[in-house]
Amino acid sequence: MTPAAAAGSTCSSSSKSNPLPHPTMTSSSTGSNAGTSANITATSLVQALLSFGAQDEVDQTRTQPAAQQLGSQPDHDQEHDHDPDQDHDELSVVGSSSTSSAKGKQKQPPNDLSTSLQQMKLASTSTSTSASPSTATPLSIRNLLHSSLHTVYTSDPSTTHHITSWKMAEYAYKSDPCPFPTRARGLFTEKVDPSGTSRAGEQYRIVARGYDKFFNIGEVSWTEWTNIPKQSTAPYELTLKSNGCIIFIASLSPRHILVTSKHSIGPLPAFNSTNAEGREEEEERISHSQRGEYWLKRHLEKVGKTQEMLAQELWSHNFTAVAELCDDSFEEHVLAYPTHLTGLHLHGLNLNEPILQTLPSSYVTLFAQKWGFIPTPYTLFPSVVAVQTYCQTVQSLGGIEQPNGKIVPVEGFVIRGVQRGSVSRMVEFMDEDGVKRLEKANEAFFWKVKYDEPYLMYREWRESTRKLLMMYEKELEARSTVVGAGAGAGAGRKGRENPIVLDNVNLNKVKNEQTKLYLWWIKREIEKDYTKFESWKKGRGIIKTREEFLKWRNGDEAKVVVKSLAKGKNRMRLLGKDQEEVDEEEAKREYDRWLIAPVAVQGCASRWTGKTALGLALSDLFGFAHIQSDDFHMKKSGPHFLKAVKAALQTDQVVYADKNNHQIKLRSDLSSLALSLSPSHKVQTIALLYSIDSPSLPRDKLHVLCSSRIVDRGDRHQTLRAGLLHEAAIWQFLGQWEAFDPVLNPGDGAFDVVVQMKAEWGREEAIREVVKVLKRIGVPGCKELAGEGEVDEGKLKKAVERGMTWEPKIKKVVDEVKVKKEKIAERKTKEANLAPRYFGVAVKVELEGLVEKAFEGREEVEVWTELKRVKRVELNPHITLVHEKEVQLVEGGNPEMTAEKKKHWERFANHLKGREEDDEALKVKVVLGPKIVWDSRVLSIQVSLIVPSSTEARDGAELNLDGCLGKDEVAHLTVGTTRSDVRPVEGKWILDGLIKGEKQTKEGGDIDFIEIEPVECEGRLAGLR
Repeated sequence: MTPAAAAGSTCSSSSKSNPLPHPTMTSSSTGSNAGTSANITATSLVQALLSFGAQDEVDQTRTQPAAQQLGSQPDHDQEHDHDPDQDHDELSVVGSSSTSSAKGKQKQPPNDLSTSLQQMKLASTSTSTSASPSTATPLSIRNLLHSSLHTVYTSDPSTTHHITSWKMAEYAYKSDPCPFPTRARGLFTEKVDPSGTSRAGEQYRIVARGYDKFFNIGEVSWTEWTNIPKQSTAPYELTLKSNGCIIFIASLSPRHILVTSKHSIGPLPAFNSTNAEGREEEEERISHSQRGEYWLKRHLEKVGKTQEMLAQELWSHNFTAVAELCDDSFEEHVLAYPTHLTGLHLHGLNLNEPILQTLPSSYVTLFAQKWGFIPTPYTLFPSVVAVQTYCQTVQSLGGIEQPNGKIVPVEGFVIRGVQRGSVSRMVEFMDEDGVKRLEKANEAFFWKVKYDEPYLMYREWRESTRKLLMMYEKELEARSTVVGAGAGAGAGRKGRENPIVLDNVNLNKVKNEQTKLYLWWIKREIEKDYTKFESWKKGRGIIKTREEFLKWRNGDEAKVVVKSLAKGKNRMRLLGKDQEEVDEEEAKREYDRWLIAPVAVQGCASRWTGKTALGLALSDLFGFAHIQSDDFHMKKSGPHFLKAVKAALQTDQVVYADKNNHQIKLRSDLSSLALSLSPSHKVQTIALLYSIDSPSLPRDKLHVLCSSRIVDRGDRHQTLRAGLLHEAAIWQFLGQWEAFDPVLNPGDGAFDVVVQMKAEWGREEAIREVVKVLKRIGVPGCKELAGEGEVDEGKLKKAVERGMTWEPKIKKVVDEVKVKKEKIAERKTKEANLAPRYFGVAVKVELEGLVEKAFEGREEVEVWTELKRVKRVELNPHITLVHEKEVQLVEGGNPEMTAEKKKHWERFANHLKGREEDDEALKVKVVLGPKIVWDSRVLSIQVSLIVPSSTEARDGAELNLDGCLGKDEVAHLTVGTTRSDVRPVEGKWILDGLIKGEKQTKEGGDIDFIEIEPVECEGRLAGLR
């Protein structure tokens, strides 16, 4: 039975400005909750969303010329507001008579592109009687919901559609009960005239809706195999999980189709590029919905149908067609699609109702065949047990077996059953013979099954390749900035003579043998010809690279590398080189020496059980040699310390190398030293890792903790003692910290054992935990202990007491007053020789801790992860007030603005003259927040207040900051940029863009933001470079 168009396929257009009535649906009971969904209307759903708190968002509307050309214009008169968290700012409106530009006169956007918070609140309360957000929904929950409004024009100039897209934070869907009024993932609504609908009092309609958010097996409690039968009933439809991006196809009217991605409508923002390269890049910037529309036209042409015919069909049944865009030429994912399966895979037809009701796959398949879509194969199962058995079989085979016996890997499956106690709808339509038929739309229960191999393995390869390419680019950038290394022929020759080698990858922590093999191969390929990976930057070439590897894997060279891996060679430089194979006898030798190295910063461990106190205790208890770096007071003490450690290892079995070892080089020196003792001795290296990157202990709190412990310690240290400079020294150590990474840092990977220390451990607890590990690995003195490593209580107390009363034999004489005076003199000399490039406020805040806390519990923010990985979080945060470039009048510049900036420059220069850094007249109060904003290149924090800390300075000179922020009174603090060629000023651009309602930047893509509670900080006016 093939569904046909409803009677009256050429619909009247007499009511263009108001939606036509939808066909009446009949309810039939399927459980105890029958009739529940009938009480939930589109209007009540939208009002619930508005009451939820979306009206508290800032209006993000913006004018976009490219969108206007396609008949779209932002609307500023609606109560819906706009979401900067959108995938793209898109618009796609098509119909039988529409063209690439709108027909007829279009409304012009208002001059004022902003809507006040109060106006938005008034607008929303006029349409809803629910409690206000301030009393009904907590701010932390309201921030999880965003909306975006688009005004859509069709080929009929008298018709205007105001479409709102709603987006919820995906991780919050896991909560039970769900905090949102709906679990819909992809929801587009429209405000309509109640007199134009068949339902009395309706103010809104659902234009398009996706499925409710569903989860993987075991991801939430209700998708455990044992719980699924309690939630659902048969039949169970299993469909292949498509590897693409979601596309919704719905009807704006009986004549016009709306194509959207999950949350967005239409083209990407214009680049406004004038150069040829920019124009070429602009041509390639196609949104997902645009590509979806392209394939929709192709599918319809194939079966001789038009978009107007499809619009009529969707309108008459109130459907959203849900498809997957699978097109490797547009955007590669992980699994490849052949040509005949490239396009839109139709896998759902949803009723545009608040409660998800979706048509069975049998009907969806017929619909796909009729309208030219690619059908999604499905299989029916009578029970959950049958589904589970099938999924386990596919997992054991590694994919789906084809008729020719070939196993084809799959990402996984999506399974849908019928929700227990739900309501179904009977949908009436005509078959090809003109006979009326009924089809049941059920409230579905969805879940999915995803496979680790090969899908997740392939994804791991993709991400590893991206990291290696980034490492190569970073090294390339570093070489290009070397003094005297130009871009000419000489630089090219030098590059060929000294090729970039990616040896900084250790495979010890890589569990999958195939991934180890892939890493060796891809590293070699990047080194041979980096340029062939240019397409990766555009999301292409991923599948081709993988196929090249899979072909290479069957060759002789791969067999040599596999043999090396089997012999335990986990260094990139050793793999595949027979002459450097691991010596079998050496591998069988037992350790006869042990080197223990703390990895810490001063004061980071528990009181009196820091790295030195721990070394003293172990020495007392077991007679370990204890070599202290701080005992070496010469200018270059490092080599002397290493020499002493090496000498100790010649005579003592266990040596404690007491040094911070907080940098990669320091740890590499120790691991190299251990290797250098072979073949005389085989040394097992043990790292005691006091990590400073604990989510429970942000760096500002860690700094306070470390400082307090140094104060408690008093002068019981050779060099760093409580006083004027110890806090600055700790910040210096924290700033120099380089994360312990055994995969990317060979020196870290060389450590045989890593003990994760905890800053909050008590002094005795820390000793006990370390001793347990030392016993387990067989360290002399510890391996003889009873149980897990039980230390005699009396001896333990004595060892701790020694740590509390220990005094260093040698103390370096430090005249701190003299040191401070020298530093001040040095700074003044530098300032005299180097004029400031800008005046700003140096802010006293630990940015990493602040931002880490803000992102706690949220989905991973890629730019933040990258900033931490490459260590580009600003250690000396500042707010720029006036830059030297702003006081230089350039051709075409604004003379009045330049003159104003010059006044600020002179005012700040005069105010700073002759003052010390701690002068009260320079102190400023700063309030950070409420917005943290980012794109793919930069992350910054809004600054909502900058005022002098005191209105009365000692000399009566008051700091005047009036007007220094310009007309908008918007300031920012750049947290960090992902690369050195990304200018910090982009942090200002993205905040300005957010305030103006822009969704993207041409440099860094989508603009995202969150809101935090404002944070008050101290700052000081300074001339900076």
